[in-house]
Amino acid sequence: MNFECRREAVFEAMEKQSILLLFSGIETHVSADEYATFEANRNFFYLTGLRRERMILLMDKAAREKKVTLFIEEADPLNERWFGKKVTKEEAKAISGIQDVVYIDQFESMMNRIMTREDVSIIYFDCYRHQLEDMPDYNLEKANEFRQKYPGITIKNLFPIVAMQRMQKDADEIARIKKAIHITDCALQNVMKKLKPGMKEYQAQAEFEYMVKYQGADGMAF
Repeated sequence: MNFECRREAVFEAMEKQSILLLFSGIETHVSADEYATFEANRNFFYLTGLRRERMILLMDKAAREKKVTLFIEEADPLNERWFGKKVTKEEAKAISGIQDVVYIDQFESMMNRIMTREDVSIIYFDCYRHQLEDMPDYNLEKANEFRQKYPGITIKNLFPIVAMQRMQKDADEIARIKKAIHITDCALQNVMKKLKPGMKEYQAQAEFEYMVKYQGADGMAF
């Protein structure tokens, strides 16, 4: 997928003297040492191709030349033994097409330098919230933090920009949608072959999800 073209389209829609901050999100605790299955912010994935936790996309349109920076966690060999491998800088560059990949511990100092510049007046965050009763998204929480820290800066919502862009599918997206439809069809055919009197709904669900995973999909769309 050409994530660079997607980011360029977002740059075109951003106002002058603006930057964009998009967080992939953090894990949610289930218990003391257990986490729920992580789901990256969908717009972060759309613009980077990455689905890992604790990553940040910075797009700077206020500088003399537009710049994109990706922040990732540095690998800790001890933690990797328990929680799995981290994405390396080389892997992140290859997937996202972003060449400026730095470790996340540099984020605060870099933001401090950016926010002391006189050319930044707007920051875009993904402020989407489906309904008032929903828990605030991690990106919305970060937007509120920046609003308090920099009260003179205008916070704008990135979501409508990306939502409008995502309405028109590119060739790669169309191919992936077709593949997903094919996988779904095969999974439903498998369920119908296995259905028999007395079968429980959860057993039919297991047959469906088995075939979806067996064909290489990494999750369910419904």
